[in-house]
Amino acid sequence: MALKIIATIQIKQDHIEMIKQEALKLIVPTRKEVGCLEYFLLQNSEQEDVLIMIETWENEDALAIHFATPHLKQFAQALEGVATLSITKAHLIA
Repeated sequence: MALKIIATIQIKQDHIEMIKQEALKLIVPTRKEVGCLEYFLLQNSEQEDVLIMIETWENEDALAIHFATPHLKQFAQALEGVATLSITKAHLIA
């Protein structure tokens, strides 16, 4: 069963553009990963300091491999001290 991920990133005001640029760098390599079914980056229309990633993975194993990729590790380093990341995992039920 496919696994949905909703990742919400709350960014400190003076780092919004930098984090947005770092998040954009994730799109191409992530979409090429085995097991990635979809990967979208959104910016909250009412709160510019909030980015949202909507992802669909084939399974937990594919997601675990994603978490270990160099591009995601680099992104996590960029977030340190300037943003907080919240991840919600969900399965489609209807």
